[in-house]
Amino acid sequence: MGERNIGHPAWAGFGQGRCAVQPEATYDIFRKTSDKDATWVESVTGLEHAKKRMLRLASTTPGAYLLYDPRIAAFIEPFAESA
Repeated sequence: MGERNIGHPAWAGFGQGRCAVQPEATYDIFRKTSDKDATWVESVTGLEHAKKRMLRLASTTPGAYLLYDPRIAAFIEPFAESA
């Protein structure tokens, strides 16, 4: 029996001068509960969506919210000039 390759349509042409589509990053939103603690709220796909969601959460439940980027294993400042 021959070798069988299973591919995904997004990979078609990969390595043939075409770019593979990278999925948007997923971020975790946390709400600070004290100076040292935070509670996980939800995961959101895409930085722009995460920013909008944090603003919406803050408008309904005021407080400090944090955004965690698991790709770099760190909290990030989503509203900084470079974010």
